[in-house]
Amino acid sequence: MSQHGIAIASLQALDGHGDDAIGTLQPILQLGRKLQPYSRTLVRSMIGVVIERNSLQTAAFILGNSDVSPGARARLAAALKDGDPEAGGRYLLSTEYAFQLGAFGAKQLGDIYAGYGNGDKHPWLHRAYDAVSPFVYNQRATFNIYGDLYFDLQDIAGRRQIAQMNPRMKKFITQDARPDFKNFFGKLLAQMMVPAYSKVSENYWRNQDPRAALLARLSKP
Repeated sequence: MSQHGIAIASLQALDGHGDDAIGTLQPILQLGRKLQPYSRTLVRSMIGVVIERNSLQTAAFILGNSDVSPGARARLAAALKDGDPEAGGRYLLSTEYAFQLGAFGAKQLGDIYAGYGNGDKHPWLHRAYDAVSPFVYNQRATFNIYGDLYFDLQDIAGRRQIAQMNPRMKKFITQDARPDFKNFFGKLLAQMMVPAYSKVSENYWRNQDPRAALLARLSKP
């Protein structure tokens, strides 16, 4: 829907209807920006990031290819002003921790195994995994080290220190979550739950510079 609306706005700009193009684009831009702080999963947040990026590019295209009235420019500027980039960068990662905690925090090994669609096929394995779970999986310890990682990653993302992110995740994999006998499965699970957050954060912050540039452009008479 966003791509379709952006295409319509671009065609309106080429036809010389700048105000109509801004009117078409504005709710799409607002949707992308509002989706990010209100989403409950990282995937949905990133959808919002992509929608915002495409909208920013389209807004620049409209301004460069059609006449836009002061009123329409003011409305577009208002849609760009809200939000705290640092808080947004932190929130982007906090949702993932909350999602994983809700998905796995209270489950034993058998429950996790069954959650992948295997419980009905091999119920005896479900029971066997539950039996060994107390010996190889400590939920609290697992999510304590997982939480420490996310605390650091949120701070790194909020300060836009993206170069520090991969070294912190490498330390997590090689030291913090290195499997040991006491919590063997828990640390393996923690390693599996950490995607490439540097790319995620880079994509988020990549929107902030063109947004600031577009606001500066709109403030000019």
